[in-house]
Amino acid sequence: MDYSKLGGLIPAVIQDDESLEVLMVGFMNEDALARTLDSGYATFFSRTRNTLWTKGETSGNRLAVVSMRADCDADTVLLRVRREGAGTVCHLGTVSCFADRDPVGFAPADPPTRSLAGAPMPRSARAGRARWRASFPGDFAPAASAPEGATGMSRPAATLKLGIPKGSLQDATVQLFARAGFNIYVSTRSYYPAIDDPEIECMLIRAQEMARYVADGVLDAGLTGQDWIAEYASAHDGSRIRPVADLVYAKQSFGRVRWVLAVPEDSPFNTPGDLAGRTVATELVRATEAYFRRQGVDVQVEFSWGATEVKPPVLADAIVEVTETGSSLRANRLRVIDTVMESNTQLIANAASLADAWKRTKIENLSLLLRAAIEAQGRVGLMLNVRRTDLDAVLGLLPALQRPTVSPLSDDRWVAVNTIIEERTVRELIPRLKAVGAEGIVEFPLNKIVL
Repeated sequence: MDYSKLGGLIPAVIQDDESLEVLMVGFMNEDALARTLDSGYATFFSRTRNTLWTKGETSGNRLAVVSMRADCDADTVLLRVRREGAGTVCHLGTVSCFADRDPVGFAPADPPTRSLAGAPMPRSARAGRARWRASFPGDFAPAASAPEGATGMSRPAATLKLGIPKGSLQDATVQLFARAGFNIYVSTRSYYPAIDDPEIECMLIRAQEMARYVADGVLDAGLTGQDWIAEYASAHDGSRIRPVADLVYAKQSFGRVRWVLAVPEDSPFNTPGDLAGRTVATELVRATEAYFRRQGVDVQVEFSWGATEVKPPVLADAIVEVTETGSSLRANRLRVIDTVMESNTQLIANAASLADAWKRTKIENLSLLLRAAIEAQGRVGLMLNVRRTDLDAVLGLLPALQRPTVSPLSDDRWVAVNTIIEERTVRELIPRLKAVGAEGIVEFPLNKIVL
């Protein structure tokens, strides 16, 4: 969150989760936000007392936080709350701090006859009103009567619960979503990141547990590795999980990772069979046991809580560990003797969630944009002008996903050429294009490529 604009504070708008009425506006500093996240009750910073205070801490009229979202600039938060105790929020004893208060000098001669959504207000809502009330949400028409595509303060008709992998994949996943058009805001003190799509609610879950929570329906969809999906499916009913998309990216690159069988550099072991009767440490226990069963080798597989590379040769004879570049294994003087499995990130969904038409469409659209962002990685667009007489020479140099697009210009002797190429080839390609007659060459970045 950006606390710099108000001297270390951000506004916090408090809204009733049921009626959607705005109850109050307070201010939070970083500590107040952290206490709110930890306790589940709205906590603010008092500018007059210069201290934190939890709403209702003496009266019992506390505000239990149901959800929290940051705005697009990350400098304001919206809290939807459930009122506890007597249900009053204002110190004057009213439900809302905005009840029955008109701005000075603002009193229309006639009461409004239409709601903010544009629908006629019911007669009971207009009767006896000589002025507007500030508690607007009570006057909103039902969501069903709002014009198609209209936006407002009403909550989405449905919400997709999405699991974001916490740990090594977290930063790469947030960056991928940004390229796909979704901005995710992660707080170091919260497991519920904000996202700029009101129809999605995010939760940070370790990749090792993602398949379980998607299968159980706690999450509608999530991102995790094929390795952890296989680990879950080996001991549970995997039919409740549906793969939606292969998303080939990892912590450091857009590629697959490998789970490898590794031993100390100076060990006598050279093949999996040499480990018969020995101890193998790994996080991926069930998949490793299945691997050795396929090899026909009897070993003792032990679960490792982490720092697995340090265990051979004292605590284990070998390990099965995930690697992307191999640098960590080499740093710990380990050598690879076999690959147990390859893995990449997948978008998975709960089978029941996919049976819901709205959720299925939302998941498929999310998949489309994520795959498009991955397709665009490492590629750039190139456009140029060339005389028709030189067109064949230019086309002969241009690779493309299908074929370059050639468009006529106002001068019939010239055409425009558009294509997509690998970014690593640009520095060699542009001089060659120039040499065969291309002019007005422009290179531009790409965010998404939808195939």
